[in-house]
Amino acid sequence: MRYLRIVCEGLDYKNLDLTLMDFIEDFPAEYSTQKRAMFNRHNIALKKFWKTPSTQLVDSFGAPDGPTPDINLWSHGCLFLSPRATRFLEDSLKAQGELLPIEIGNEIWSLYNCLTFYPSEKVTVTTYKSGASEGLVKSIKFEPIKNFNVSIFKAHATIGRHLYCSQNLANAIASFELDGVDFTEKLVETFE
Repeated sequence: MRYLRIVCEGLDYKNLDLTLMDFIEDFPAEYSTQKRAMFNRHNIALKKFWKTPSTQLVDSFGAPDGPTPDINLWSHGCLFLSPRATRFLEDSLKAQGELLPIEIGNEIWSLYNCLTFYPSEKVTVTTYKSGASEGLVKSIKFEPIKNFNVSIFKAHATIGRHLYCSQNLANAIASFELDGVDFTEKLVETFE
C-alpha cells in the first residue's frame, strides 16, 4: 500500500478562524491542560463535549481575498471541510475519526479529528544522529499490514502532527475536484 502525507496546496487559501482556546474550557475536568493542548497526540475524541462554534474563514497572511478551500489542514492531525467536501468524503473519513460541526455564516462545515494511529510496531523510523536536528525524525516507512485498510491516519513517530492517507483517498479528493490540500511522498519534513 502506498501512503502519502497531506499538505496544504498553497498559502493563499483562507484559514479557519478557530483556535484551541475557543474550546479548551469545554474539555472534561479529567484532562490536564497539557493533554487538552495536545489532544491530537493523546487521541482525545472531542464529540462528547463538542459545542458547535460559530466562526469564520480569514484571509491568509499574504493573500487578502484568497480562495476558499474545500478541504484544508487545521492544527495537528485535523482537517476542516466545506459542506461539499464533507458530503463527498464523510464515508471515507468517519471510520478513522470524527466529524465535528462548525458554523460558518449560514453553513455547517466540519472539523475532522483523526483518531487512528498506524500501529507503532509496523513503522520504521530513522532519526538525525547529530547536529542541530539530532533526534528528529529523518525518514519514516509504513510497513504493509494485512487488513489495515484505512483511508487516513496519524503516526506516533511524528506525535500525531501529520496526516497520512491512502492513494484511494487522494484519488477521491482529486476526482471530486476538492481544492486546498495536496499530497507528497515525502512522509516527513526533513531539516537538510
